Amino acid sequence: MPYTLDDVLRVADDPKVQTSIVHLLTHLMAVDTTVGPDLERVRRHEEQVLDLCAQAVETFLGTSEGMERVPVDPRIESHPCYTPAHYTKTAERPGGLGAAETYRGRSNLVVRVPGQGRGLLAFNAHVDVVAPYLPPHFVGGVARVGSVSPRRDSRDGDVPPTENPEGGVVYGRGACDDKGQCAVMLLALYLIEHARWMCGLIPPADLLLEFAIDEEPGGNGSLSLALDRRFAFDAMVVLEATKLAVHPANRGAVWYRLALDAAAAPGIDLVGLAAACVLGLEKEGAAIKAESAHPLFPHRPVQTCHGILGPWGKHPSAVNDHVELGFTFEGDAARLRAVVDQAIAAYCAAYGDKTQEPDPETGQPKVDHHYDLTVDGRDAHLVLHGKAGHMGAILRCDDAITKAAYVVRALEADSALKAGAFDLGPGSATSHSALRTPQALLVLEGGQGFLPTHSLEQVTARMRRAVAAAAEAYCREHVAASVPLAESGGERDACRHATPLVRTTFDKLHNDAFARDPNSPAVRAFVECVRAVGIPVEEPLRGWDVSCDARIFAREYPDSDVITFGAGALEHAHSAQEQVRVSDIVAAAKAVARFALTYEPRQRDA
Repeated sequence: MPYTLDDVLRVADDPKVQTSIVHLLTHLMAVDTTVGPDLERVRRHEEQVLDLCAQAVETFLGTSEGMERVPVDPRIESHPCYTPAHYTKTAERPGGLGAAETYRGRSNLVVRVPGQGRGLLAFNAHVDVVAPYLPPHFVGGVARVGSVSPRRDSRDGDVPPTENPEGGVVYGRGACDDKGQCAVMLLALYLIEHARWMCGLIPPADLLLEFAIDEEPGGNGSLSLALDRRFAFDAMVVLEATKLAVHPANRGAVWYRLALDAAAAPGIDLVGLAAACVLGLEKEGAAIKAESAHPLFPHRPVQTCHGILGPWGKHPSAVNDHVELGFTFEGDAARLRAVVDQAIAAYCAAYGDKTQEPDPETGQPKVDHHYDLTVDGRDAHLVLHGKAGHMGAILRCDDAITKAAYVVRALEADSALKAGAFDLGPGSATSHSALRTPQALLVLEGGQGFLPTHSLEQVTARMRRAVAAAAEAYCREHVAASVPLAESGGERDACRHATPLVRTTFDKLHNDAFARDPNSPAVRAFVECVRAVGIPVEEPLRGWDVSCDARIFAREYPDSDVITFGAGALEHAHSAQEQVRVSDIVAAAKAVARFALTYEPRQRDA
C-alpha cells in the first residue's frame, strides 16, 4: 500500500527520531550564543551553531547544495529598522562599533530547498539567545544516540534503543527562544525529505530556511536577509514560542533607556527619581493600553516592563525578579515595616499578588514572599522579590522594579520615617552603613509594548513626555527648595533640571507593530495544516503578544503574508525556567512540513 502524507508525518512520532532531534537541540543549546563585546567569541559561537545546523541539513538532504552562508550586509546601518550594536560598547569604546566592524566575518545560514517552483515559502528562526546563559538539560530519560538519516527506514537501522522521549522536556537557554524553533525547522525538513523519497511528494513552492543571528538585540541578522531580494517570498512563517498558536500580527515594542545624572541637581536622590520615572511610565503605558482597541488584539497586550535598574537585571525586556535597596530612616523598625507592607499591598492591588498564584510548573507560589528587610540602627537593607519572564508574559510575572518603585515612593512620602540616601548596592544594613555613598549615576532600562493603533513615533514621544513630567514633579517636590532653578514666567521651572537629570533614549530595539489579513489564503491554509496535525486552533485568530523579526519582513514585503508560530510558551522565554516540550517541537514540525508540502502560494504579478 502506498505511503500517504499522514504516514510521512507519523515518522516524527518515532522515538528514535525524537531522540535524535533532542540530541541535536541540546548540542545547539550547549553553545553560548549570547552577544557581548568580545566579537571574536560571538562570531565563533555563532559559527559553531550554524555548523551544527548545516551538518543536520546535509545529513537530511544528502547534499550541501542550496546552503549558503550569507554575510550580514553593513549597509543595513542606514535602514530605519537597524539597531545599533550596544553590546559592543566597552570602556575603551564607549560609543560601540558600527555595522561594518560589528558584523565583519559574521553571517546567517540560508538553505534553499527546490520544490516545483510555484512561488516561494520562507521559514525563519534565530540562533542567538539572551543572557544569562543557562546550559541545557533534558528531563525524560533520552539516551544519547547518533543522527538519523532520512535515507534509512527509522524502523530498522542501527540506532541504539532508548526510552520514549514522549512527554520529555528540554530546559536551558534557547530551549524555546529560539533554538527549539531551529530544531522545529530541521525536523520539518527531515519530514519534507522523507515525503520526497517515501511517496514522491514534492513541495509546490520552493522553500527557504533561514537561521538568523542577532535577533535578541534588535533583529539586524534578519534585516540583512529581508533586504536581500534574492530571498523574496510569497509567505513566511517566523518561528517563535507561541504555544502552537497561529498569529497573523505582532504587537510593537520599543526599549527605553533612562540615564539619571545627579550632577544636574546636587542633592537629589536618584533612586527616588528612578521610582518616580517608573511610575510615570506605568501610568502612560496604562493610558496607551486604554486607547488600544484593535480587532486582532482584543486582549490588548500592551505591556510596560522594567528590566534593569542599576546593577539589578540583565535585559530590558526580561521582567526583573530581584532588586536590593539600602537606605537610612528615622523612627522605629515596626513603622518602617508597616509602610513597606502598605506599599506592597498597593502594588498587589494594581498588579495582583503573585504570592497567592500557583506556578503551573511547580505548583508552588510564583513568588514565595515579596521582600526581606533587615535593620541595623538607622540603616536598612530591603530585598524585593519578583518572578522573571518575557515582557510579553508580564501579567503572569512579577516585576521587582515596579514593586520597588511603590516601596520607595511610599517611604519618601512618610514624613515621620525620613527615609533617604537610597542606594542599590547588594549586602546588608550593616554593610550599607559602612559603605554608603550617594548614587551619582543610575541607568534604568525596559520596554513598552503597543499595537497597530499607535505608531512607534507616537509611543516614544509619549514616553519621553511622561518621563519629563515625572522628573519635573520629583524636582519640585524634592529639590526646588535647595537647588537653584531657572525662573520662567515668575515660577520656578523644574523642567530646566528634568532634561539633563534624565536623558531618555530609544536606541536599542524599536519594533513597529503590524497586522496581516487573518483570512488570507496563506493564513487559512496554515491554520488548516495546524489543525490537521491535531493542534487545536482558537478562532478568531489573534495577534501575538510580543514582537519579533516578523515585523521586519512585514515592513519589507507588504504584499506577502507573515505568520508567527512555534513551540513553547512565552512565559518561559528569557526566564530561568526556559523550556520546551519535545511533543510541541514534533507537533510544530508536522504543521510546518504539511504547509510546505501542500500550499501553493498565490502567483506574483508578472
